[in-house]
Amino acid sequence: MANIKFGKLATRVDRRTIKLAAILRPDKLPPIPDTYDLYAALGFSDSRMFLNDQLGDCVIAQRAHQTLAFEKFEQGQVVPITDAEVKAEYEAETGGPDVGLIMLDSLNKWRHDGWAAAGRNYKIHAFASIDWRNHQEVKEAIYLFTGVAFGMQVPQSAIDDFEAGKYYWDVKPDDGGIAGGHAVYAPAYMAIGGYDTTGPVCLTWGRRVQMTWAFWDRYVDEAYAIIDSLDDWLAPATDPLDVPKLEQYLSEITGQPVPPDEPPAPPAPPVPPTPGGCFAWRWFKRQVAKLPRVTRLTVGVRLPVLVAEVALAAIAITALCLDHDVIAAACATAIATTLDKVITTDSG
Repeated sequence: MANIKFGKLATRVDRRTIKLAAILRPDKLPPIPDTYDLYAALGFSDSRMFLNDQLGDCVIAQRAHQTLAFEKFEQGQVVPITDAEVKAEYEAETGGPDVGLIMLDSLNKWRHDGWAAAGRNYKIHAFASIDWRNHQEVKEAIYLFTGVAFGMQVPQSAIDDFEAGKYYWDVKPDDGGIAGGHAVYAPAYMAIGGYDTTGPVCLTWGRRVQMTWAFWDRYVDEAYAIIDSLDDWLAPATDPLDVPKLEQYLSEITGQPVPPDEPPAPPAPPVPPTPGGCFAWRWFKRQVAKLPRVTRLTVGVRLPVLVAEVALAAIAITALCLDHDVIAAACATAIATTLDKVITTDSG
């Protein structure tokens, strides 16, 4: 079995896990298309392995694929998640050995602590379990929540097809037994590769693989919708996600009170003007106003004084615009000195 590793441990069931059906508003659901491809909608592709050919890190590899999709949706760019970051998170959660992970435990850690990816920490707000045998609910989750994280028991027949380059998994009379547990990301439900049967499309071991719904029903054993952020779910009149109910469930699970609505941010303080343009000219006029009041210029020196003062004024204003306060001050001093020498001041 070349270039394939397994790492999903036995499904953990926790009665406190929120169910997706409990936080969706059926009357607010938009029309769910018959087929959908998240990657086509976002305009990008993903064929990363994230070391799942060397380590049983499929739970974290699945997280990395979904993080790419979340951030492509939110930031409009593909964030540069590295294999080293995936490996570091995997080993942190296993304690070091390559022994695999329980999906539910890893999801809880993702929500509580986040994970270091692309040079920053990414957290999710919540997750909810999906009734994976309800195909409509699976479609709703893929369409509304940027794909679905799911776990499955992979039969040997699927591995044989994958290694033969056949990326289409269907139920077979003799499946060869279970090869291992696997965590996978499903960003679409459609028909690919020339097959005419629509079904969930997963991203695994660097390939897009389509499953029939019959295959999905037989081998999937857990599935989750992940709420990355509440930022896109703050219109109660129209949103299909019941945010108050979600927050109430989270409060009951964690024992923490429902967070109050955040008050609006105070207005930003006014930005003080910076030297330059009209401000520079006003500054220069204030410096000139400090000079003795001019009443009469000596006729013989009027023109040269005017030329000298205009030149110095131009230098001072230019210096202020370039934030050279020392030069501007020197020019103002020179102007004062020159004027003192050539003008007659009014004593009264």
